[in-house]
Amino acid sequence: MPNVQDFYQSHSEQFNVVSVALSFQSPDEIVNFMHQREYSFTTLLGNSDVSQDYKIQAFPTYYVIDTDGIVVNKSLGYSTEIGMLLRSMIL
Repeated sequence: MPNVQDFYQSHSEQFNVVSVALSFQSPDEIVNFMHQREYSFTTLLGNSDVSQDYKIQAFPTYYVIDTDGIVVNKSLGYSTEIGMLLRSMIL
């Protein structure tokens, strides 16, 4: 997730970065995780319905969603900041 933080810091004026936690024991676990690592992008709490709806098969999974809420790109696995930028520029 450091790469997501770097992307967020570099491109927050162009993109809204949101992560969804899908594997956790309690909300406090996620709050502490984000705070300890000083991640400043928004993180939402998901569940198995979110995993099914977005067909999450592995972590991490990245989505680019346009301003109309339509998924325009999806990728699986680690990505560098540059990789995330290139995927998002497909818009």
